[in-house]
Amino acid sequence: MNVSENGAPAAAVLKQLLLQLIRQRDQYRTYRAVLSHLSRNILAGDMEKLPTHMELEESTVRTIIALQKVIDPLIVLYERECPDRVAGIEEILDSLDEERTAALEENHANQELFRRECLIIREKIAALEIPQNRRSIFEGQPDPTYIDIDT
Repeated sequence: MNVSENGAPAAAVLKQLLLQLIRQRDQYRTYRAVLSHLSRNILAGDMEKLPTHMELEESTVRTIIALQKVIDPLIVLYERECPDRVAGIEEILDSLDEERTAALEENHANQELFRRECLIIREKIAALEIPQNRRSIFEGQPDPTYIDIDT
C-alpha cells in the first residue's frame, strides 16, 4: 500500500514522526541538563555524585537510542511519501541536530574536565608524604593483664 494514496496514513506518519522527534529533542535537552550538573559537580570536586549522574546519563542515552530506532523508519517513510517537505518537521529536525551537536560538545568538554580533575587528584596523591618510620601510638604500652567483662 502506498502511504500517499490515502491522506490518513500519511498524516498518521507525519504525526508520529513529529511526536517522536519532539520526544527525542526533549531527551537531548534532559541529557544536556544532566551534563551541565555533572560539569558543576566535577568543578566543585564532588565526586560522590558522579555515579548517580553517570546512571542518569546512561539511562537518558538509552532512551535517545531507542527513540532513534523508532524515528529512522519514520524518516524513511516521510522522505519517500512526502516529496513536499513539511516545514514543522524540517524545523524540528534542524533543532534536533542543534541539540545533538550541543550535547556532543558538552559531553566532550566534560570528558576533558574529568580527565584534568583525575590528573590533579593523581598529582595530589603522588605528592603526599607518607612517613616511613612512624611508630604506632600503642607501641611501648604494657600488655593488658586484667579484662573487665562486666562492663
